[in-house]
Amino acid sequence: MTKYNLSLDNPSPLLSYSPQTQWISIASKNDSSLYENTASATSQVGAEVSFTFRGTGVWIYGTKGEAHGYYNVTLDNTTQSFDGYSDTEEYQQVLFGANNLGLASHTVRIVNAGPLRGGDSNRVWLNIDWLTWETVFVGPGGPYGAEVFNATFNETHRRFFYIPPDAWSQRAYIDNVSINGTASYTTSSDASMQFVFDGDAVGLYGSLDGSFSANVDKGDFKSLTSTYNGSAYQQLLFYAENLGGGTHTLSIENSPQSTSTAKSTLAVDFARTWTARGGSSSNEPAK
Repeated sequence: MTKYNLSLDNPSPLLSYSPQTQWISIASKNDSSLYENTASATSQVGAEVSFTFRGTGVWIYGTKGEAHGYYNVTLDNTTQSFDGYSDTEEYQQVLFGANNLGLASHTVRIVNAGPLRGGDSNRVWLNIDWLTWETVFVGPGGPYGAEVFNATFNETHRRFFYIPPDAWSQRAYIDNVSINGTASYTTSSDASMQFVFDGDAVGLYGSLDGSFSANVDKGDFKSLTSTYNGSAYQQLLFYAENLGGGTHTLSIENSPQSTSTAKSTLAVDFARTWTARGGSSSNEPAK
């Protein structure tokens, strides 16, 4: 089996924040101490963020400092407690890590526990910066020694289909916020998109303020939400793997927000595919 690491930033809708109103967004183009210049923070005891993944490892990064308290991490059914205190501000620190997990679906949840009873009442903050997880690819020749190749497709590639076309517009960007200077975006609740690809896994990148749903090969739709006001770019909006060989279709549908006047803004920047090639039925070196 070939292990492969993937990362996502804190605004990604693949991270589930609860209650969402108790998390604030920290974003500064001048703050290189934060991964991709963004972080999510809460001072609410009991506020949490969770992530479900298929893989064998996961690492959560955030900030430690004088105002940071305790937090609890539950991986599947096991809970551990940690202290986020540091006498100096330390960025992109490993808040939690686990490897050598069984290849399966796992859920990791980090909860703000605040100060301990009788402790410093100012130690209330939990900051989440980014996350990495380890997945596994199996080649067509067997589970050992496969090579993983990725390919990137800009949103204007012929593999993208926007439905209906007049519900989508193209927006130009500066400062490298998109990979090719543009993104296709929509605020229409009946807008959809399809991306046709070959590969074992697919990721869709862009920005989102609101909600959308996605599936692969007409499977069950998964609803995803982010409220970063569309200001966090090149975010991993959707990911699916273990798809098997052949041609696949990723479908997304924009969703209206919960109020009658609010619109969900979805911008598509690019898609990335991963394909495992080669592989062997034995992990013994060739003679």
